[in-house]
Amino acid sequence: MKKLLSALLVCLLLASALPAAALSADERYERMEAVAEFIKLYGMDSSKEDDPVMRALLSLFEDEEAYNAFMSAMLGSYDSHTMFIPAGAYDDAFPTTLSYVGVGITMQLEDGYARVAEVAEGGSAQAAGIRPGDLLVAADGVSLAGKELADISSLLRGEEGTTVSVTVRRGDAELRFTLTRMQLGTPNFSSRLIEDGIFYMKWARFAENASYIQFVFALQEMTRNNCRALILDLRGNPGGDLNMAYNVINRLLPESTVFFGTCAKQNGQRVYQSVTSDGIGPALNKIIILSDGDSASASEVVQVSLCDLGYAVSVGEQTYGKARGQFHITFDDNSAAILTSVELIAPSTPDYEGVGLTPTYEVHNTTAPHPAAACRPVPERAMTIGALGEDVLRLNRALSALGYLGGARASDSAFTLNTLAALLAFQQDYQLPVSPFMDAACARALNTALAGYAGQTVTVDAQFDKALELARSYASQPQQYAVDELGNVTNLPK
Repeated sequence: MKKLLSALLVCLLLASALPAAALSADERYERMEAVAEFIKLYGMDSSKEDDPVMRALLSLFEDEEAYNAFMSAMLGSYDSHTMFIPAGAYDDAFPTTLSYVGVGITMQLEDGYARVAEVAEGGSAQAAGIRPGDLLVAADGVSLAGKELADISSLLRGEEGTTVSVTVRRGDAELRFTLTRMQLGTPNFSSRLIEDGIFYMKWARFAENASYIQFVFALQEMTRNNCRALILDLRGNPGGDLNMAYNVINRLLPESTVFFGTCAKQNGQRVYQSVTSDGIGPALNKIIILSDGDSASASEVVQVSLCDLGYAVSVGEQTYGKARGQFHITFDDNSAAILTSVELIAPSTPDYEGVGLTPTYEVHNTTAPHPAAACRPVPERAMTIGALGEDVLRLNRALSALGYLGGARASDSAFTLNTLAALLAFQQDYQLPVSPFMDAACARALNTALAGYAGQTVTVDAQFDKALELARSYASQPQQYAVDELGNVTNLPK
């Protein structure tokens, strides 16, 4: 017996010395279940009613990072849209607006400094007189030399209503501005009349009831102006409230028809439901939808519904491809569990999940040198009202590229009152002697401002240009609805 036990012990020691084979995830789970059952059967402090796995999870979840990792693994094991959002991060992960609190400056790094690339319309930077091309030198006395854009942004942003002192270098001068931080950014909805017969609407995301109300009023403005074509811009729209998207479609469709479907689980069973329009929309000649690779979810629902039913054509690029909807279970600590629960079904387009929607007209935007960077230097000689020729043409182009003169006047070769007004505004902004004469010092300041745009580019919106071309063609066709003096719309019989 002693010899047998010794042999067994040697075998056990030898076995433990052998390298262990890597276990698969399934094998590790089976081992966990076996160990849990072993604990229940033989553990002195356990019983058949004990749950060792739950005890382990409760112990593990005392650490927040471990809890977050487990929840992310559990939800993330299903599909790419199902996920866990840690505490305090839900509002950032799924914002209802693209707005932010700041001063309204877009920057780009250049030679160790941040140069102002754009100034937001309506922002405090614009009101104070900061202009594109200015170099940001300091914020609240803190030097910005060598800092990254993220660090500079954190100094410029803050609580709404607070102020920040910003120093900029413009030419040879240093200027100081006190800017008030305010709510800025892209509204969820905006609209405008482009020209006779053509209206434009942009949805940045489908969120906030106030945005939908603005949309309804925009429809009334569109029909009061007897517009026959609508450009609906959904570029960069990540989606949002699916029911709001349904309501937008409903307001645009002139006939009662099934325009979308969903498949969801109810009591463990898959249930199909369809969505039908009320037929209350104006009979537009055509809707031209702009979309790109960042157009997803609810924005794709709008596009595919209107295009499949023949009321719209699309211009741009392949969309993101999100044909699934999710439940958002939010908790008190601003964490959330996101679960895919709905399959979105288009009228005729096959399942586009992970594929996207192909545009009717594929168009890609391009970049071009900034107009200021492309300007030829302004001659350093005297000019005033009445002057004509190539030198004045360069002056007008420079003032136009810097934003002081309307683009339509950039090709003028005459020094007009418009040129003078633009020149006076430039002189005031750049702290030059205000004079009705163009002189060598002013020309040098203009050329320095132009040089500040060297290497900068602007986006050439070829997608919008194509949409406008199509809209003009459709708007030239007879109108299919009538509007009375009260603004009521009646669709004409076909």
